[in-house]
Amino acid sequence: MRKSALSREEMLDRLLEVFRQKGFEGASLVDLMQATSLQKGSLYHHFPGGKGEMAEAVLAHVERLFEAMVFAPLREATTAANGLAAMSRALESYFASGAKVCLPALMGLGASRDQFGAAIEGFFERWIDTLAETLAKDGMPAEQALFASEQMVADIQGGIVLARALGRTEPFLRALGRVRAPTAGAE
Repeated sequence: MRKSALSREEMLDRLLEVFRQKGFEGASLVDLMQATSLQKGSLYHHFPGGKGEMAEAVLAHVERLFEAMVFAPLREATTAANGLAAMSRALESYFASGAKVCLPALMGLGASRDQFGAAIEGFFERWIDTLAETLAKDGMPAEQALFASEQMVADIQGGIVLARALGRTEPFLRALGRVRAPTAGAE
């Protein structure tokens, strides 16, 4: 068995892209082997539980990426506006201005929801809760902050869907603009 030239993180990044493009159900073992440049035995050496273990590892990888890129900056921001701006910049980069799908959202829509539901729910609950805590920094009441954070995450996810469906980034970028300035146009 040949040792992988890829680090674990690189392997997870490549598997992430396959799952983003094909979904859990649509990703074949051949797709996963080609993405990682590993033969079946080597891939199963790294993930003895097969494709399910790969997807679990990728979802955990996405959570770690969001911790570094989104959740930590939100928590560390001194104002909600600073946190929202940092989150928006990170999301624009991570989702390639709306060209890439959100894997937890994609998996939450398919049959894989049953298998990975706890991880998917945990990811979105953490995002919403962290965002709500950030909104409360400027004095927004907790219940209002929770509602607003749910709306923002829904707007971002909807922007991704529209950007992908229409083949242009503007819906996603407009959603991020609304997140950066949540009170703009509200009245």
